[in-house]
Amino acid sequence: MLGNLCVHLYSYIIIIIDDECYRCVELHFVALRYVQLFIDHRRFIGYRCVELHFVALRYVQLFIDFSRFIGYRCVELHFAALRYVQLFIDYSRFIGYRCVELHFVALRYVQLFIDYSRFIGYRCVELHFVALRYVQLFIDYSRFIGYRCVELHFVALRYVQLFIDHSRFIGYRCVELHFVALRYVQLFIDYSRFIGYRCVELHFAALRYVQLFIDYSRFIGYSEYFGTETTRQETLN
Repeated sequence: MLGNLCVHLYSYIIIIIDDECYRCVELHFVALRYVQLFIDHRRFIGYRCVELHFVALRYVQLFIDFSRFIGYRCVELHFAALRYVQLFIDYSRFIGYRCVELHFVALRYVQLFIDYSRFIGYRCVELHFVALRYVQLFIDYSRFIGYRCVELHFVALRYVQLFIDHSRFIGYRCVELHFVALRYVQLFIDYSRFIGYRCVELHFAALRYVQLFIDYSRFIGYSEYFGTETTRQETLN
């Protein structure tokens, strides 16, 4: 089994050698370092969660393929994606795989980040870094509370998803609007830490208002997308 892993590792070395003009050797060495972590980590845990690590390796592969595709115009973007994969590996070691599903959710958002940035051509890189930062808060916060309120965090992540989907729909003409929505999600996370979940219902109410904010801004601010809302927009003005 370990021999097969070594062959896999050597295939990544070949990618480095064959890379065009050695323009990003450092980039591939980073990828190799993650492959090495994969081998060491599997040895450490006794192959209890092989599938989990294959997921991590798949993201490293996406990193290599995607960076070749775009011509290394956004190396920093990929380093951010890889950093979250690293957090995923380290965190799963810490918790003993008690909440694998939770991590798959986090990785799914990293995947959305990679796919979506390819779609928009890197016109709003900052927007995606914000989305990833909230995924990071989700990971750190769940470590702090010991998974007592996992459902609460899934709600927060759902709002990040709404943020991503909605910004795709509107074409980034109202980025500020979404930053406000995300800021309220942040307040929700910080406040729930302060009160120790004594008023979970209160926070769900706060999140409900964020939802109303998103729905209402769609109703009043995007008239050309909704056609019939033009008259209502003029009335509100």
